Amino acid sequence: MPRQPLMVSLSNHRAGLLPVLPRRGSRKPGGGKNSRSGLTFARADVWNPDAMPRKRPSAARPPPDELIRAGLTMVATRCPELARVCFWAGTSAIATEELHHRVSLDLDFHTRRALADVRPLLARMRAALRGRLEVVQPPDALGSAFRAVLSLPGGVRLPVEVFSSFEDVPATDLVPSSTLPGVLRVSLRRYLADKLQCVVERLEARDLYDIGAVLQHAPRLVPRAKALVARQDLALLCERLLGWTEDALRDDLAAYPGVDPAEASKLRDLLLEWARAARGRRAGP
Repeated sequence: MPRQPLMVSLSNHRAGLLPVLPRRGSRKPGGGKNSRSGLTFARADVWNPDAMPRKRPSAARPPPDELIRAGLTMVATRCPELARVCFWAGTSAIATEELHHRVSLDLDFHTRRALADVRPLLARMRAALRGRLEVVQPPDALGSAFRAVLSLPGGVRLPVEVFSSFEDVPATDLVPSSTLPGVLRVSLRRYLADKLQCVVERLEARDLYDIGAVLQHAPRLVPRAKALVARQDLALLCERLLGWTEDALRDDLAAYPGVDPAEASKLRDLLLEWARAARGRRAGP
């Protein structure tokens, strides 16, 4: 029986108040459509040069990290309100500044304060980035999120997503960006917690690969990872992990250049070991 994706909000949108912006191109049934809006979007964090519009086909395209840095610099310097209200979140922040483990070609921003209305911010961004920012999905009636595309010099179009956080984000979960002074980004510790939550809430093999990269880079976070696993719904976590066969991992990660499915497989097995140990402790003698 094919695995069905769990269409729920991400870790900092657990209340269900904020829209989920899924990716098109998923190999899992129904994985690319927003059940609320019916809108379908291109997969933002897969580097696919052939799918990107080109204004100058003969020009050499800069490396992905340079595109991310250029996009961040453009939006944050032209619209300082973005850096004041939000922090740089997601894999593009961690991959660009710390892990360098895979390509994530988009910019995600989350508000620092809970349930902030992002519509005033969008208005400021549109005014500051006139002609450069195209809104793909406008905010809902609560002003909880929007999705846009930023046009960079050279014809590259970079997806940008801004979400209103469900909870206030502690200062300890943020660190200064090395790319641009004045910008805060998600810490590796917070990113690990978000990714472990994602393993339960959705079916994306990249989450396993990302967690493995974090633990290889920072073994000091292994005890925290074990503690986070122990706090999950262990039955559901095991169900999710057992659904990832070797073939499923390979197929799901085929879109990510340079990503080795064997690393995701190792992390799957490690999480299963920790989850079973935690379940045994809960059961007691």
